Amino acid sequence: MKALDRLDGKKVSEQYPFAPHYVDLSHGVRVHYVDEGPRSARHTIVFLHGNPTWSYLYRRIITTLCGEYSCIAPDYPGFGLSSAREGTTYGPADLSEFVEEFFEHLSLGPVTLMVHDWGGPIGLGFAGRRPELVNRLVISNTWAWPVDTEPTRSKTRFSRMFGGTLGHLMARQFNGIARIFLRVGTKRRLSKPEMKMYLDRFDDGPHRDMTANFPHHIAHARAYLAEVEQGLRAVADRPTLIVWGEGDIVSQTDDRERFERLFPNHVTVVFPEAKHFVQEDAPNGISVAIRRFLSGPDTSLTPTSTSLADGELVAR
Repeated sequence: MKALDRLDGKKVSEQYPFAPHYVDLSHGVRVHYVDEGPRSARHTIVFLHGNPTWSYLYRRIITTLCGEYSCIAPDYPGFGLSSAREGTTYGPADLSEFVEEFFEHLSLGPVTLMVHDWGGPIGLGFAGRRPELVNRLVISNTWAWPVDTEPTRSKTRFSRMFGGTLGHLMARQFNGIARIFLRVGTKRRLSKPEMKMYLDRFDDGPHRDMTANFPHHIAHARAYLAEVEQGLRAVADRPTLIVWGEGDIVSQTDDRERFERLFPNHVTVVFPEAKHFVQEDAPNGISVAIRRFLSGPDTSLTPTSTSLADGELVAR
């Protein structure tokens, strides 16, 4: 995998203006993470990405919030700038355990945990096992239960399409999973330097295979997803901000409403035009929502639903 410092220096500075940090975990894994903002801040936010992304997904949110909050964003083993043992295939349960180990090594907690895409099952699985380390949640375009319990079965169909032979062929031949997901999953068209930052993280066969492995796990990691769902009870009372791209064809309104029932102490902010990668479509709006959420009371929230244009609140 190409190292970040092998890319054009000016573009790196513009696209990803963070000093690198690393921690060595078990099984020979070296995890890269962003660590910006004052550690003395009242709130620490840990941002967990999904597939096929890395901490780069949160770059504009972090640069906006790090003046007042401690912002930490790891790359999972084999993603972004983190290493993985050669020949090892990690599933969501493995990555959730690495997140737990990451928290322990950095002595993190309690934190505000933001999850997206596969970061939902990975991060909420960890939160259910270690609820004392999470005091608030920010949930965006994800899920946390076996998909065969969903009425539309849209994720099951998605898993079969992109997690099978065709998906692996697309990934291997032209980095197709990452390329297609990022095109279809954003309202705005990502620039060439932005796409390069994503695609270069999956520049060889094994790493490209990983982008197709995760669609496969959507329908085939049922046992782990059932554990995640069961563990939600341990954090169901946490103040929760739900930020949702309404234009997503994978994580849909039914998923958002299910989270609203599971976390009654919530505020929902909907981005009507944003798609799956809402962090790319509405980073300013998410930053506004997080800042308002963290400046509110620690104990209880009045459930509300709001539409948020990118940076401007509008009553819904």
